[in-house]
This record gives sequence, structure tokens and C-alpha cells, in this order.
Amino acid sequence: GKVMVAYIARYENMQAELKYISEIIGISFDGFLPEAKSEIRSDKKHYSEYYNDETRLLVERKCKDVIDLMGYKFES
Repeated sequence: GKVMVAYIARYENMQAELKYISEIIGISFDGFLPEAKSEIRSDKKHYSEYYNDETRLLVERKCKDVIDLMGYKFES
């Protein structure tokens, strides 16, 4: 139940996160990031459209620790 790392980066803000981390550890980061997820979904629906009440509650229960730690909220 304890966080055992010095910093947790957010995927949704990866460019800025990597810049910050690189400055802390003293390496250069040119800002280049490949489009890692650009081809996974062909549609661009909001993530909340993939959930109904049942699946939303399931994710909230199973991922409660991460949701609380990161301050995430389900938005529609």
C-alpha cells in the first residue's frame, strides 16, 4: 500500500513528464516521442463512451488505489 518510487509520471502528459525527469537526472531530452498509441484505435471517441455503469464500477473497484493516488475521476 505504500508508494515506493520518488516520482510517478502521468502518461497523458508524457512529453512534459519526460522533460522534467530528464532534468532531474541530468540527461538531455530532445522532446521527441514516437506516436505509440496512434494506430491502436481508429475512432476517437471519449474513453467514457466505452463504459456502462457496470464496467465503470468494476474499474473503480479494481483500480481504486491508482485512481485515488493519481486523483483521477471518471468524466463523461
